[in-house]
Amino acid sequence: MKKLVVLMLVLGVASLANATLQISVNGVQNPVNSEINLIAPSGTAILDIWTDAAMPSNFPGTNWALLVMEQQGIISGGVKVVSEAGVSDPYPGASSYVPGHGEGLWGLISITGSGIAINTTLYNEILLHCEGPGDAVVQLYETSDFVTWNLSDSVIIHQIPEPVTMVLLGLGGLFLRRR
Repeated sequence: MKKLVVLMLVLGVASLANATLQISVNGVQNPVNSEINLIAPSGTAILDIWTDAAMPSNFPGTNWALLVMEQQGIISGGVKVVSEAGVSDPYPGASSYVPGHGEGLWGLISITGSGIAINTTLYNEILLHCEGPGDAVVQLYETSDFVTWNLSDSVIIHQIPEPVTMVLLGLGGLFLRRR
């Protein structure tokens, strides 16, 4: 029985060490590295950052950067949700020192008080404005030393044309076929 309890404790501590940040789009917690069909061309989406595991009060702290390539979109805004645990406001600005060389936000999580429960949203109301047609790839990186950046999550957002545009294209195709 003691061995089983020790094994469970070891596995529990290991899972706490693997807590990573995730991206949600428009309030939906999507799987890691997901693809979403949401936005009309040049449209917007609301991004959130949440944790997929509980973070204990002695969590060593981590920095994060949420990026999108400049020609694909612009990330701005964002507010912290969890303040009593030492979560700081996101900092707008260029993050060209992160792999991917995108523009976006970065911030700091340093848990000093009580821990953070699983599936807790840390930041919300981060605005992604897509720039023109095509896909926008949003990437979330984490680091503890500003030297080694690890990709935690990425979301590919496919832009879908508006229904009116599709109808006009269909009508144009019918007229060409008739002719």
